[in-house]
Amino acid sequence: MPGDPDPPAPFSFRSHDDMPTWSRFQGFLLAIIVSLAILVLVFGVLTLEDSVVFLQHSRKMDRLIKVHQILNHLLIDILNAETGQRGYLLTGQSDYLLPYTEAQSALEKDLSEIGKSHYRDPVFTSEMPVVVSLLRAKKDELARTIRLRNEKGLSAALPVVRSNFGITMMRLIRFHISNIDRSILADIKLMRFKAEARKHASERHAGILVPIFFLVLIGGYLYFWKTYRLIHFLSFKLEHEAAHDPLTGLPNRRFFYEALRFALARLERGSYSCILLYLDLDRFKEVNDLFGHEAGDRVLVEFSKRLQALIRKGDIVSRIGGDEFSIVMDLVEKPGLVSEIARKLEERLTETPLIPEVGVPDVGVSIGWAIAPEDGTDPDTLIAKADTAMYRVKEEHRKKGKASVR
Repeated sequence: MPGDPDPPAPFSFRSHDDMPTWSRFQGFLLAIIVSLAILVLVFGVLTLEDSVVFLQHSRKMDRLIKVHQILNHLLIDILNAETGQRGYLLTGQSDYLLPYTEAQSALEKDLSEIGKSHYRDPVFTSEMPVVVSLLRAKKDELARTIRLRNEKGLSAALPVVRSNFGITMMRLIRFHISNIDRSILADIKLMRFKAEARKHASERHAGILVPIFFLVLIGGYLYFWKTYRLIHFLSFKLEHEAAHDPLTGLPNRRFFYEALRFALARLERGSYSCILLYLDLDRFKEVNDLFGHEAGDRVLVEFSKRLQALIRKGDIVSRIGGDEFSIVMDLVEKPGLVSEIARKLEERLTETPLIPEVGVPDVGVSIGWAIAPEDGTDPDTLIAKADTAMYRVKEEHRKKGKASVR
Protein backbone atom coordinates (compact mmCIF):
# COMPACT_ATOMS: atom_id res chain seq x y z
CA MET A 1 0.00 0.00 0.00
CA PRO A 2 1.15 3.60 -0.37
CA GLY A 3 3.77 4.58 2.16
CA ASP A 4 4.50 1.00 3.19
CA PRO A 5 7.29 -0.28 0.88
CA ASP A 6 10.79 1.09 0.43
CA PRO A 7 11.14 3.38 -2.57
CA PRO A 8 12.90 1.89 -5.59
CA ALA A 9 16.46 2.95 -6.25
CA PRO A 10 16.65 5.71 -8.87
CA PHE A 11 18.24 4.81 -12.17
CA SER A 12 21.92 5.74 -12.43
CA PHE A 13 24.57 5.36 -15.11
CA ARG A 14 27.44 5.38 -12.61
CA SER A 15 27.38 1.59 -12.54
CA HIS A 16 28.72 1.66 -16.09
CA ASP A 17 32.15 3.01 -15.13
CA ASP A 18 31.31 6.52 -16.19
CA MET A 19 31.56 5.62 -19.87
CA PRO A 20 31.05 9.14 -21.24
CA THR A 21 34.18 10.21 -19.34
CA TRP A 22 36.11 7.27 -20.77
CA SER A 23 35.10 8.14 -24.32
CA ARG A 24 36.94 11.46 -24.02
CA PHE A 25 40.21 9.58 -23.53
CA GLN A 26 39.69 7.09 -26.34
CA GLY A 27 41.55 9.24 -28.84
CA PHE A 28 44.46 9.70 -26.45
CA LEU A 29 44.70 5.96 -25.77
CA LEU A 30 44.39 5.15 -29.46
CA ALA A 31 47.23 7.57 -30.23
CA ILE A 32 49.41 5.82 -27.65
CA ILE A 33 48.55 2.39 -29.09
CA VAL A 34 49.33 3.56 -32.64
CA SER A 35 52.65 5.06 -31.47
CA LEU A 36 53.57 1.84 -29.70
CA ALA A 37 52.55 -0.15 -32.76
CA ILE A 38 54.85 2.02 -34.90
CA LEU A 39 57.67 1.36 -32.42
CA VAL A 40 56.93 -2.37 -32.64
CA LEU A 41 57.16 -2.11 -36.43
CA VAL A 42 60.41 -0.11 -36.29
CA PHE A 43 62.13 -2.38 -33.77
CA GLY A 44 60.71 -5.43 -35.52
CA VAL A 45 62.30 -4.29 -38.79
CA LEU A 46 65.58 -3.53 -37.01
CA THR A 47 65.56 -6.94 -35.30
CA LEU A 48 64.81 -8.67 -38.60
CA GLU A 49 67.53 -6.69 -40.39
CA ASP A 50 70.06 -7.52 -37.66
CA SER A 51 69.13 -11.19 -37.87
CA VAL A 52 69.45 -11.26 -41.66
CA VAL A 53 72.84 -9.50 -41.57
CA PHE A 54 73.97 -11.84 -38.76
CA LEU A 55 73.07 -14.84 -40.92
CA GLN A 56 74.89 -13.32 -43.91
CA HIS A 57 78.04 -12.75 -41.86
CA SER A 58 77.78 -16.24 -40.40
CA ARG A 59 77.48 -17.80 -43.86
CA LYS A 60 80.40 -15.75 -45.18
CA MET A 61 82.44 -16.80 -42.15
CA ASP A 62 81.57 -20.44 -42.86
CA ARG A 63 82.78 -20.01 -46.46
CA LEU A 64 86.02 -18.46 -45.23
CA ILE A 65 86.58 -21.31 -42.79
CA LYS A 66 85.97 -23.79 -45.62
CA VAL A 67 88.52 -22.01 -47.85
CA HIS A 68 90.98 -22.03 -44.96
CA GLN A 69 90.47 -25.76 -44.50
CA ILE A 70 90.92 -26.46 -48.24
CA LEU A 71 94.19 -24.52 -48.25
CA ASN A 72 95.45 -26.68 -45.41
CA HIS A 73 94.29 -29.77 -47.32
CA LEU A 74 96.28 -28.63 -50.40
CA LEU A 75 99.45 -28.50 -48.32
CA ILE A 76 98.69 -31.86 -46.73
CA ASP A 77 97.92 -33.38 -50.16
CA ILE A 78 101.25 -32.36 -51.67
CA LEU A 79 103.12 -33.50 -48.55
CA ASN A 80 101.37 -36.91 -48.72
CA ALA A 81 102.24 -37.16 -52.41
CA GLU A 82 105.87 -36.34 -51.61
CA THR A 83 105.92 -38.96 -48.83
CA GLY A 84 104.67 -41.64 -51.26
CA GLN A 85 107.22 -40.56 -53.86
CA ARG A 86 110.18 -40.82 -51.46
CA GLY A 87 109.07 -44.22 -50.20
CA TYR A 88 108.87 -45.53 -53.74
CA LEU A 89 112.21 -44.01 -54.72
CA LEU A 90 114.00 -45.57 -51.73
CA THR A 91 112.36 -49.02 -51.87
CA GLY A 92 111.08 -49.44 -55.39
CA GLN A 93 107.97 -51.02 -53.89
CA SER A 94 104.80 -50.16 -55.80
CA ASP A 95 102.80 -50.09 -52.52
CA TYR A 96 104.18 -46.59 -51.95
CA LEU A 97 102.62 -45.42 -55.18
CA LEU A 98 99.09 -45.92 -53.69
CA PRO A 99 99.32 -43.01 -51.16
CA TYR A 100 101.03 -40.98 -53.87
CA THR A 101 98.16 -41.60 -56.32
CA GLU A 102 95.50 -40.93 -53.65
CA ALA A 103 97.25 -37.68 -52.68
CA GLN A 104 97.34 -36.62 -56.34
CA SER A 105 93.58 -37.24 -56.69
CA ALA A 106 92.87 -35.41 -53.43
CA LEU A 107 94.99 -32.48 -54.63
CA GLU A 108 93.01 -32.15 -57.87
CA LYS A 109 89.75 -32.42 -55.98
CA ASP A 110 90.76 -29.73 -53.49
CA LEU A 111 91.94 -27.43 -56.28
CA SER A 112 88.53 -27.83 -57.94
CA GLU A 113 86.74 -27.10 -54.62
CA ILE A 114 88.72 -23.96 -53.96
CA GLY A 115 87.94 -22.75 -57.47
CA LYS A 116 84.22 -23.08 -56.72
CA SER A 117 84.46 -21.11 -53.48
CA HIS A 118 84.04 -17.75 -55.28
CA TYR A 119 86.22 -16.15 -52.63
CA ARG A 120 87.41 -12.82 -54.00
CA ASP A 121 89.72 -11.39 -51.37
CA PRO A 122 92.50 -9.28 -53.02
CA VAL A 123 95.26 -11.33 -51.36
CA PHE A 124 93.57 -14.59 -52.33
CA THR A 125 93.03 -13.36 -55.91
CA SER A 126 96.69 -12.42 -56.34
CA GLU A 127 98.28 -15.33 -54.40
CA MET A 128 96.14 -18.30 -55.35
CA PRO A 129 97.25 -18.53 -59.01
CA VAL A 130 100.86 -18.60 -57.77
CA VAL A 131 100.02 -21.40 -55.33
CA VAL A 132 98.31 -23.40 -58.10
CA SER A 133 101.31 -22.99 -60.41
CA LEU A 134 103.72 -24.03 -57.64
CA LEU A 135 101.59 -27.06 -56.76
CA ARG A 136 101.47 -28.19 -60.37
CA ALA A 137 105.24 -27.64 -60.69
CA LYS A 138 105.82 -29.71 -57.55
CA LYS A 139 103.40 -32.34 -58.83
CA ASP A 140 105.31 -32.54 -62.14
CA GLU A 141 108.62 -32.80 -60.27
CA LEU A 142 107.29 -35.78 -58.25
CA ALA A 143 105.92 -37.47 -61.34
CA ARG A 144 109.26 -37.01 -63.20
CA THR A 145 111.29 -38.63 -60.41
CA ILE A 146 108.95 -41.61 -60.27
CA ARG A 147 109.15 -42.03 -64.06
CA LEU A 148 112.97 -41.89 -63.97
CA ARG A 149 112.99 -44.49 -61.16
CA ASN A 150 110.85 -46.78 -63.25
CA GLU A 151 112.77 -46.32 -66.47
CA LYS A 152 116.44 -45.91 -65.43
CA GLY A 153 116.62 -46.74 -61.78
CA LEU A 154 117.27 -44.85 -58.55
CA SER A 155 120.55 -43.36 -59.75
CA ALA A 156 118.75 -41.52 -62.53
CA ALA A 157 116.13 -40.03 -60.16
CA LEU A 158 118.49 -38.97 -57.36
CA PRO A 159 120.00 -35.97 -59.16
CA VAL A 160 116.55 -34.46 -59.57
CA VAL A 161 115.85 -34.98 -55.89
CA ARG A 162 119.22 -33.57 -54.86
CA SER A 163 118.76 -30.45 -56.98
CA ASN A 164 116.60 -28.96 -54.15
CA PHE A 165 113.97 -27.94 -56.71
CA GLY A 166 111.30 -29.77 -54.76
CA ILE A 167 112.37 -28.22 -51.47
CA THR A 168 112.27 -24.76 -53.02
CA MET A 169 108.80 -25.44 -54.39
CA MET A 170 107.55 -26.56 -50.97
CA ARG A 171 108.95 -23.45 -49.28
CA LEU A 172 107.28 -21.21 -51.81
CA ILE A 173 104.00 -23.13 -51.50
CA ARG A 174 104.03 -22.75 -47.69
CA PHE A 175 104.91 -19.07 -48.00
CA HIS A 176 102.11 -18.18 -50.37
CA ILE A 177 99.55 -20.34 -48.59
CA SER A 178 100.54 -18.62 -45.33
CA ASN A 179 99.92 -15.23 -46.94
CA ILE A 180 96.43 -16.32 -48.02
CA ASP A 181 95.82 -17.93 -44.62
CA ARG A 182 96.64 -14.74 -42.73
CA SER A 183 94.26 -12.76 -44.92
CA ILE A 184 91.50 -15.34 -44.49
CA LEU A 185 91.98 -15.52 -40.71
CA ALA A 186 91.80 -11.70 -40.56
CA ASP A 187 88.55 -11.81 -42.55
CA ILE A 188 87.18 -14.56 -40.31
CA LYS A 189 88.00 -12.49 -37.24
CA LEU A 190 86.31 -9.43 -38.78
CA MET A 191 83.23 -11.45 -39.82
CA ARG A 192 83.01 -12.96 -36.34
CA PHE A 193 83.18 -9.48 -34.81
CA LYS A 194 80.49 -8.14 -37.16
CA ALA A 195 78.29 -11.19 -36.59
CA GLU A 196 78.57 -10.83 -32.81
CA ALA A 197 77.83 -7.10 -33.05
CA ARG A 198 74.72 -7.79 -35.11
CA LYS A 199 73.70 -10.56 -32.74
CA HIS A 200 73.95 -8.25 -29.73
CA ALA A 201 72.11 -5.50 -31.61
CA SER A 202 69.36 -7.97 -32.49
CA GLU A 203 69.10 -9.07 -28.86
CA ARG A 204 68.89 -5.43 -27.71
CA HIS A 205 66.21 -4.60 -30.23
CA ALA A 206 64.30 -7.77 -29.37
CA GLY A 207 64.59 -6.85 -25.67
CA ILE A 208 62.91 -3.53 -26.45
CA LEU A 209 60.47 -5.05 -28.93
CA VAL A 210 58.98 -7.68 -26.61
CA PRO A 211 57.77 -5.35 -23.81
CA ILE A 212 56.48 -2.80 -26.34
CA PHE A 213 54.65 -5.60 -28.15
CA PHE A 214 52.99 -6.69 -24.92
CA LEU A 215 52.10 -3.07 -24.16
CA VAL A 216 50.40 -2.89 -27.56
CA LEU A 217 48.50 -6.09 -26.80
CA ILE A 218 47.45 -4.82 -23.37
CA GLY A 219 46.57 -1.38 -24.72
CA GLY A 220 44.66 -2.89 -27.63
CA TYR A 221 42.78 -5.22 -25.33
CA LEU A 222 41.95 -2.33 -22.99
CA TYR A 223 40.88 -0.12 -25.89
CA PHE A 224 38.62 -2.70 -27.54
CA TRP A 225 37.24 -3.90 -24.21
CA LYS A 226 36.44 -0.36 -23.14
CA THR A 227 35.06 0.41 -26.60
CA TYR A 228 32.82 -2.62 -26.34
CA ARG A 229 31.71 -1.46 -22.89
CA LEU A 230 31.06 2.02 -24.28
CA ILE A 231 28.99 0.62 -27.15
CA HIS A 232 27.13 -1.56 -24.68
CA PHE A 233 26.58 1.44 -22.43
CA LEU A 234 25.37 3.62 -25.29
CA SER A 235 23.03 0.86 -26.46
CA PHE A 236 21.72 0.50 -22.93
CA LYS A 237 21.35 4.26 -22.61
CA LEU A 238 19.52 4.51 -25.93
CA GLU A 239 17.20 1.70 -24.91
CA HIS A 240 16.63 3.37 -21.56
CA GLU A 241 15.99 6.77 -23.12
CA ALA A 242 13.62 5.21 -25.63
CA ALA A 243 11.55 3.79 -22.78
CA HIS A 244 11.93 6.57 -20.15
CA ASP A 245 11.00 10.19 -19.74
CA PRO A 246 14.13 12.39 -19.92
CA LEU A 247 12.87 14.91 -17.34
CA THR A 248 11.70 12.66 -14.51
CA GLY A 249 13.49 9.41 -15.40
CA LEU A 250 10.17 7.56 -15.15
CA PRO A 251 9.08 5.00 -17.73
CA ASN A 252 7.32 6.63 -20.65
CA ARG A 253 4.08 5.74 -22.44
CA ARG A 254 5.75 3.05 -24.52
CA PHE A 255 7.18 1.29 -21.45
CA PHE A 256 3.89 1.76 -19.59
CA TYR A 257 1.86 0.11 -22.35
CA GLU A 258 4.15 -2.94 -22.48
CA ALA A 259 4.13 -3.21 -18.66
CA LEU A 260 0.32 -3.08 -18.65
CA ARG A 261 0.08 -5.79 -21.30
CA PHE A 262 2.43 -7.98 -19.28
CA ALA A 263 0.45 -7.39 -16.07
CA LEU A 264 -2.83 -8.27 -17.77
CA ALA A 265 -1.32 -11.43 -19.23
CA ARG A 266 -0.34 -12.55 -15.72
CA LEU A 267 -3.98 -12.41 -14.57
CA GLU A 268 -4.62 -15.69 -16.37
CA ARG A 269 -2.39 -17.50 -13.88
CA GLY A 270 -4.40 -16.74 -10.73
CA SER A 271 -7.30 -14.96 -9.09
CA TYR A 272 -5.55 -11.63 -8.72
CA SER A 273 -6.59 -8.26 -10.09
CA CYS A 274 -4.68 -5.52 -11.84
CA ILE A 275 -5.34 -1.87 -11.01
CA LEU A 276 -4.55 0.94 -13.42
CA LEU A 277 -4.42 4.41 -11.84
CA TYR A 278 -4.43 7.53 -14.02
CA LEU A 279 -3.17 10.73 -12.38
CA ASP A 280 -3.34 14.28 -13.69
CA LEU A 281 -2.08 17.43 -11.95
CA ASP A 282 -4.60 20.18 -11.16
CA ARG A 283 -3.68 23.85 -11.77
CA PHE A 284 -0.40 22.83 -13.37
CA LYS A 285 -1.02 25.16 -16.33
CA GLU A 286 -1.20 28.10 -13.91
CA VAL A 287 2.29 27.31 -12.64
CA ASN A 288 3.67 27.31 -16.19
CA ASP A 289 1.84 30.52 -17.10
CA LEU A 290 2.86 32.45 -13.96
CA PHE A 291 6.33 31.13 -13.24
CA GLY A 292 7.53 29.62 -16.48
CA HIS A 293 8.31 26.14 -17.67
CA GLU A 294 11.34 25.79 -15.39
CA ALA A 295 9.03 25.97 -12.34
CA GLY A 296 6.67 23.57 -14.09
CA ASP A 297 9.51 21.11 -14.64
CA ARG A 298 10.43 21.33 -10.96
CA VAL A 299 6.84 20.50 -10.05
CA LEU A 300 6.86 17.45 -12.32
CA VAL A 301 10.20 16.20 -10.94
CA GLU A 302 9.13 16.64 -7.31
CA PHE A 303 5.78 14.99 -7.99
CA SER A 304 7.55 12.04 -9.66
CA LYS A 305 9.84 11.59 -6.64
CA ARG A 306 6.90 11.58 -4.23
CA LEU A 307 4.95 9.20 -6.43
CA GLN A 308 7.88 6.75 -6.63
CA ALA A 309 8.28 6.87 -2.85
CA LEU A 310 4.62 5.96 -2.25
CA ILE A 311 4.10 3.01 -4.59
CA ARG A 312 4.62 -0.61 -3.70
CA LYS A 313 7.76 -2.39 -4.69
CA GLY A 314 6.95 -3.99 -8.04
CA ASP A 315 4.34 -1.41 -9.07
CA ILE A 316 5.20 0.65 -12.12
CA VAL A 317 4.74 4.42 -12.22
CA SER A 318 5.06 6.15 -15.59
CA ARG A 319 4.82 9.62 -17.04
CA ILE A 320 2.59 9.16 -20.08
CA GLY A 321 2.66 12.76 -21.26
CA GLY A 322 2.56 16.38 -20.02
CA ASP A 323 1.29 16.33 -16.44
CA GLU A 324 -0.32 12.91 -16.75
CA PHE A 325 1.01 9.89 -14.86
CA SER A 326 -0.05 6.28 -14.46
CA ILE A 327 0.48 3.47 -11.95
CA VAL A 328 0.17 -0.20 -12.83
CA MET A 329 -0.49 -2.22 -9.67
CA ASP A 330 0.04 -5.88 -10.51
CA LEU A 331 -1.26 -8.98 -8.67
CA VAL A 332 -3.60 -7.10 -6.30
CA GLU A 333 -5.47 -9.39 -3.89
CA LYS A 334 -8.07 -6.82 -2.69
CA PRO A 335 -9.05 -4.56 -5.60
CA GLY A 336 -11.91 -3.16 -3.51
CA LEU A 337 -9.37 -1.01 -1.64
CA VAL A 338 -8.57 1.01 -4.74
CA SER A 339 -10.59 4.03 -3.57
CA GLU A 340 -8.72 4.03 -0.26
CA ILE A 341 -5.41 3.72 -2.16
CA ALA A 342 -6.32 6.68 -4.37
CA ARG A 343 -7.38 8.77 -1.37
CA LYS A 344 -4.12 8.11 0.49
CA LEU A 345 -2.11 8.87 -2.62
CA GLU A 346 -3.90 12.18 -3.10
CA GLU A 347 -3.32 13.17 0.54
CA ARG A 348 0.35 12.22 0.60
CA LEU A 349 1.13 13.73 -2.78
CA THR A 350 -0.32 17.14 -1.96
CA GLU A 351 0.11 17.42 1.82
CA THR A 352 2.94 19.91 1.28
CA PRO A 353 3.53 22.24 -1.69
CA LEU A 354 5.43 20.60 -4.51
CA ILE A 355 7.65 23.69 -4.74
CA PRO A 356 7.97 26.08 -1.80
CA GLU A 357 8.03 29.43 -3.65
CA VAL A 358 5.60 32.01 -2.25
CA GLY A 359 2.71 32.67 -4.57
CA VAL A 360 2.92 29.40 -6.44
CA PRO A 361 -0.60 28.01 -6.54
CA ASP A 362 -1.22 24.74 -4.76
CA VAL A 363 -1.09 21.92 -7.25
CA GLY A 364 -3.58 19.13 -6.71
CA VAL A 365 -4.01 15.76 -8.36
CA SER A 366 -6.97 14.05 -9.99
CA ILE A 367 -6.94 10.25 -9.84
CA GLY A 368 -9.08 7.85 -11.84
CA TRP A 369 -8.75 4.13 -12.17
CA ALA A 370 -9.85 0.93 -13.84
CA ILE A 371 -9.68 -2.63 -12.52
CA ALA A 372 -8.97 -5.76 -14.53
CA PRO A 373 -10.58 -8.12 -15.14
CA GLU A 374 -13.80 -6.36 -13.97
CA ASP A 375 -13.39 -3.39 -16.32
CA GLY A 376 -11.80 -5.43 -19.10
CA THR A 377 -8.64 -7.30 -19.95
CA ASP A 378 -7.63 -5.37 -23.03
CA PRO A 379 -4.98 -2.62 -22.45
CA ASP A 380 -6.73 -0.05 -24.65
CA THR A 381 -10.08 -0.66 -22.97
CA LEU A 382 -8.58 -0.37 -19.51
CA ILE A 383 -6.67 2.81 -20.41
CA ALA A 384 -9.78 4.42 -21.88
CA LYS A 385 -11.84 3.69 -18.74
CA ALA A 386 -9.13 4.94 -16.38
CA ASP A 387 -8.66 8.08 -18.50
CA THR A 388 -12.41 8.75 -18.56
CA ALA A 389 -12.62 8.29 -14.80
CA MET A 390 -9.68 10.66 -14.27
CA TYR A 391 -11.27 13.41 -16.36
CA ARG A 392 -14.53 12.93 -14.50
CA VAL A 393 -12.69 13.51 -11.23
CA LYS A 394 -10.90 16.56 -12.68
CA GLU A 395 -14.27 18.07 -13.65
CA GLU A 396 -15.52 17.53 -10.12
CA HIS A 397 -12.41 19.33 -8.83
CA ARG A 398 -13.19 22.34 -11.01
CA LYS A 399 -16.73 22.49 -9.71
CA LYS A 400 -15.86 22.02 -6.03
CA GLY A 401 -12.57 23.90 -6.05
CA LYS A 402 -10.91 21.20 -3.91
CA ALA A 403 -9.33 17.82 -4.33
CA SER A 404 -11.49 14.76 -4.45
CA VAL A 405 -11.27 11.31 -5.93
CA ARG A 406 -13.73 9.06 -7.72
